[in-house]
Amino acid sequence: MIATMVINRPPKDQKRRSTLIIVPASLVGQWKLEIENMTVRDTFSIFIHHGNTKLRTVKQVAKYDVRKTRAVTNHTDIRL
Repeated sequence: MIATMVINRPPKDQKRRSTLIIVPASLVGQWKLEIENMTVRDTFSIFIHHGNTKLRTVKQVAKYDVRKTRAVTNHTDIRL
């Protein structure tokens, strides 16, 4: 999946370029480390969407290439 993200990475000037990865809570940190370890430094800006630090606006989301969250967090946010 990481290789596919690198190959299909949209250009920097493209407005919508964020990838959302939904994983079990126990794997959120592991996925972040895997992306950092398997790509050239600063290839992706990564944000863990969880708790009090959740992104709330489109402008905030646009700052990151990859967002990771848990299925429960995502379900709760959709209902809002």
